[in-house]
Amino acid sequence: MENQGKTFTGATEVIDGNQYNECSFHNCRLIYRGGEMPRISGCHFENCQWQFEEAAERTLIFMRQLYHGMGTGGAQLIEATLAQLRQPLAPPAEGAQPANN
Repeated sequence: MENQGKTFTGATEVIDGNQYNECSFHNCRLIYRGGEMPRISGCHFENCQWQFEEAAERTLIFMRQLYHGMGTGGAQLIEATLAQLRQPLAPPAEGAQPANN
């Protein structure tokens, strides 16, 4: 679902597969379940809670298990993954289609 310039107040919003452009979220609960990637651009978030469920939650639990259960190698793997997350995404090449991961 495409959302353009909407204001969400006190809402619970499952964001999988949705698009949000220039939207405002106030006191909302935002849920990502690990489905189709949401597209979020130019949005404002105030006092919102982010929640991961289903496949997204299982991925985070798995990463925690790697970090704490594989010794130094597991911790290094997760730290390297976090370092990659901190890097900004490269802009898509001109004329390229967005990835459907």
